[in-house]
Amino acid sequence: MSIKKESSMKKIFKLGIAVVAAVCIAYLAAGCAVGPASIDDVVVAESLDAAYKPVNPVDSYPAGATLFSISVKVSNLKTENKLTVKWFYKDTGEQVNVTEYVPDKPGSGYVGFTLELPEGFPVGTYYTEAYLDGQLIKTVEWSVK
Repeated sequence: MSIKKESSMKKIFKLGIAVVAAVCIAYLAAGCAVGPASIDDVVVAESLDAAYKPVNPVDSYPAGATLFSISVKVSNLKTENKLTVKWFYKDTGEQVNVTEYVPDKPGSGYVGFTLELPEGFPVGTYYTEAYLDGQLIKTVEWSVK
């Protein structure tokens, strides 16, 4: 009888492991955040793909450029987190724009930001500051030549 009892305990243990594994897989597949929220990278790019990943990272745009693209790679964002991007024209110190993003569901991935000026951006140096919940995490700089 002790052999059957041990066998039953093994079955229960295996079933318990399977249930825990299934819950973990479902949790991750649903995009649920695990761990602290973070900004992993901020990239200036020619454009962004459908998932907001950077396409052709750049450190300068040609004169007459009308669109700047920023890709922010994030991990473990929750619906209570706020991602803020501030755009500056360094030559004058002018803050050009502020854009905020609050996720509607938790998860990790890329968040895309663009800034457009139909008449083209002036030649000079620009930078963007990326904040997570009000804390400056990273600054990236580029130019228009």
